[in-house]
Amino acid sequence: YFTRTGFTVTGWSTTDGGAQTHALGGSFNTNATTTLYPVWTGNALNPTFGTPTATASGFTVQITNYDNAYTWAGTATAGGTVSISGTGLVTVTGVAANTSSTVTITTTRTGYAVGSSTVAETSFRAADAHFDATTYVPSATTWINSVQGGTNGTTSTGGLTKASTPTAVRFTGKQSSNSNRVAGTIGSLSGVTAVTVEMYVKLLDAGNVQNASGSMLFSWGSASGVGNYNIYHRAGQLGFNTFASEMYGINSSAVEGTWAHLVFVMSTQGTETSQKIYLNGVLQNLSWLLNSSHSTRAFNANGNFVLMDNDRSSNTWNAKADLAYAKVYKGELTQAQVTSAYQNRTTTGNTFTVVYEYDGATGNNSTTS
Repeated sequence: YFTRTGFTVTGWSTTDGGAQTHALGGSFNTNATTTLYPVWTGNALNPTFGTPTATASGFTVQITNYDNAYTWAGTATAGGTVSISGTGLVTVTGVAANTSSTVTITTTRTGYAVGSSTVAETSFRAADAHFDATTYVPSATTWINSVQGGTNGTTSTGGLTKASTPTAVRFTGKQSSNSNRVAGTIGSLSGVTAVTVEMYVKLLDAGNVQNASGSMLFSWGSASGVGNYNIYHRAGQLGFNTFASEMYGINSSAVEGTWAHLVFVMSTQGTETSQKIYLNGVLQNLSWLLNSSHSTRAFNANGNFVLMDNDRSSNTWNAKADLAYAKVYKGELTQAQVTSAYQNRTTTGNTFTVVYEYDGATGNNSTTS
């Protein structure tokens, strides 16, 4: 039988290199001497893929065996639209948040069999609240809140300043009055036992320079009497706190003064081990850093929260940091979702209702958490 690397005999022709005249495996009758030549068809190029990266409206994935000698095309489920770049990067758009889409990529080339492969990924889960520094105008008195119906949040007189590379809002920490903070909500938390807080942040101190007892990156609002469960930063340590003079978390000295993608899973169920911290997409090993037990781990029933402060006492727990964005989700993000969030750490998306407070004054009264 005939062989040719990369090709398969698919028929026979009465002329060398001609079109097929006889089927492969067929039969015919003739009394004349007949010479048949193989008709070759190139083997299909079936696409292979790298690891998909989720986006807010779909995902991207690289074709690892891309060859521009072929014509490439794609279709997607879940209403997705597919585009393929000249280097083989597949971009899927038009998919609803937190929705899986399967993409079929085909290859065609004259004289070759058609190739085909599929790849699937789930788009980003939409945040229930999202603060984005790119949408804040320095010193502005209003803030567009697209997550909670498009209403405006407000800032205090003077507003906040911004930093660049990346764009961020600067929180100057504890002041004598009117300290920097952001207030928001994710709505009713009835039946919710886990909340995820995602931040792209640059911590500007060890957490306790302006307040010896530390500062807080996130805490629950006190409207329903619960203002204690928080994300606590103190003396080069970062973790979970319930105002029981304790902390369950990680050493933060290595990420202070540099940009870090942080994801915190706050949980009201089980032991302290149900809480999680991811640093730059990697799940961290948590331990008791102060004492060895929490008080009550509870969310605000109305979903009200504050960033860079705690509602329990004013001008005390304010954090010093540059914040590019923060997102709050009802429920726990999976490892895959955290990885995608880290890979796509940008400052785009919706924002929540915010209240900014700023004053250039200083102070250093301390209390015990």
